[in-house]
Amino acid sequence: NLSKEERDIRVTARRHGIPLRVAELIAQKFREFATRADVGMTFADFANVVRSISSTDRSLSASFLALDPVPDSRIRQMWEEVDTDGSAMVEFEEFLVWFHRTFQVGGAETRASRHSNRLADSATERYYASLGSQRLRVWMQGMQGVRM
Repeated sequence: NLSKEERDIRVTARRHGIPLRVAELIAQKFREFATRADVGMTFADFANVVRSISSTDRSLSASFLALDPVPDSRIRQMWEEVDTDGSAMVEFEEFLVWFHRTFQVGGAETRASRHSNRLADSATERYYASLGSQRLRVWMQGMQGVRM
């Protein structure tokens, strides 16, 4: 038998067309970082999860090189995108939908980049498209001359 929490995750995932395996991974990350997962995630919790995923987590995002820390202004912008009801707390459903839409975890869906006419047709390109063109440009300039 499934717990109430597991049933709620499944219902929410189905409602938004998110694969169950992906929803469970995102739920695990939500529980790991939300200091009060029963109520929601605070801005500080959210900032911690974004920084963690952008630098080290390969289970939920693309395989990419660790980047410089995500600027507070970008995290604030992401917070405004995820806190859709303006409650100053992000409930699991808001986080799940935002995370899946932003990082397209586990999906092969192609979407246009927010910063160019090119399609973001891989997990890595979708991740970088979510960061902003200026940050990516600065990072790429720093990588010039580094042989891989």
